[in-house]
Amino acid sequence: MAIGSRHFLEAHYQVVFSPYEAEITALAQQGCHLLFISLDERLVGMIGLQDNVRAEALEVIAQLRQSGIDRIVLLTGDRVEKAQQLANALSMDECVAECTPESKVDVVQALQQQGRNVLFIGDVVNDAPVLAQADVGLAMNQSTELAQQAADAVLM
Repeated sequence: MAIGSRHFLEAHYQVVFSPYEAEITALAQQGCHLLFISLDERLVGMIGLQDNVRAEALEVIAQLRQSGIDRIVLLTGDRVEKAQQLANALSMDECVAECTPESKVDVVQALQQQGRNVLFIGDVVNDAPVLAQADVGLAMNQSTELAQQAADAVLM
C-alpha cells in the first residue's frame, strides 16, 4: 500500500487515474487537497483535505482595510480552485495561484513598480525569496527558520 500525491503514485507505482477523473475533478473544484491510496498498483481510495479559515481571519482583514491597506492579494502555490475558494472566503482583492517562489517575487516586484509598498506574510522555506523582496517581510512564529531569517520581523 502507498499513500501520496497523484504525481508520486503515477511516477513510482504506475497507478492509473483515468477511470476516476470525474471524481478527482469534482473534489479539486471544491478546493480539496487530494491524497491518494493505492494497493497493488491500483487506486483504492482518495482523501480530500480542506483548509479551515480561522475564525478571526475575516476580522483581521477588515482591520487591515480600516487601517488603510487598500489591496490584499493571496499568493499561493495551491491549485487555482483551492486558492480561489480561500480568496473568496476571505474577501481578497486578488488571487494568484500555482505560484513558484520566483513567481511570487515577480508579483511583488510588479506591485512595487506600480509604486505600492508591499507587506508579505509567509511561513515556509519557499517564501524566503519573496519575504526578502517585499518592503516588509513578516514571518509567523512557527514558520521555518529560513523564513524567519529572511523576514524583517517575526509575528509572535
